[in-house]
Amino acid sequence: MSDENLTFEIDGPEVHKATVDAEAALNLFVTYLGLIRKVAKARGTELTFHGLEVEEKCLRFGAAPSNPGAAQAGVLDISAMLANQLEIPNAIRTPLSKFQRQVREFPQTILRSSAQVGHWQPVILHFDTPVAEFTPVAESFSGRAIVTRVGGKKPTVRLMTRIEDKEMTLTLEKELATRIAPFLYKEVDIDARVFRDEEGHIADGNLLDFEPVSDGDPTAAWEEALREGMGPRSGLTLEELHEELGRD
Repeated sequence: MSDENLTFEIDGPEVHKATVDAEAALNLFVTYLGLIRKVAKARGTELTFHGLEVEEKCLRFGAAPSNPGAAQAGVLDISAMLANQLEIPNAIRTPLSKFQRQVREFPQTILRSSAQVGHWQPVILHFDTPVAEFTPVAESFSGRAIVTRVGGKKPTVRLMTRIEDKEMTLTLEKELATRIAPFLYKEVDIDARVFRDEEGHIADGNLLDFEPVSDGDPTAAWEEALREGMGPRSGLTLEELHEELGRD
């Protein structure tokens, strides 16, 4: 194994390179690498792995991390989360639960598992503590947004804000949909009840009320937003916006 490889070892009575379920073992290793990448990303570091090595020593996989220090931090965090010694971020909860489920359903019994990066000490992975599934919690949301779409058989409104990475789609009463429809491509102040997904993005919710910001140029808010870098998220350029609104 390379001196800086991240190694992942599973140990059990029938866990050997020649007899192990290859697909299950590789899937488990890939899931573990994905966990390490997510932990590193939460710390602000992009992490990749390249190469693949397999050793007999019960069964040990290895791959070279682009940032060994970030990989080691991920190994320590995941071990602590599995042992319920560290709070589990929402973005990690679902993949961590998936990893535990793969261990439980592994065709051969896994008695022990550990991970190690380079010359750092091996870290034991604990599988006997269940991780609770992610449960969305309702929260209030108030702020300024641009209306990008209104309509549908079940009325919804799509909104873009400066503080969220993605647009949000919210349900609303028909009367409220009728009131907000004239403000397409305009800024409004909204009050909503929302639910966030495992990544922290608003995945669902209900628009409770809104107030118009101004009656100015219908493209002004869009142009300002696009200049501030929101354009790539909306997928609409200034030229496309003017064309959609029938302007030269």
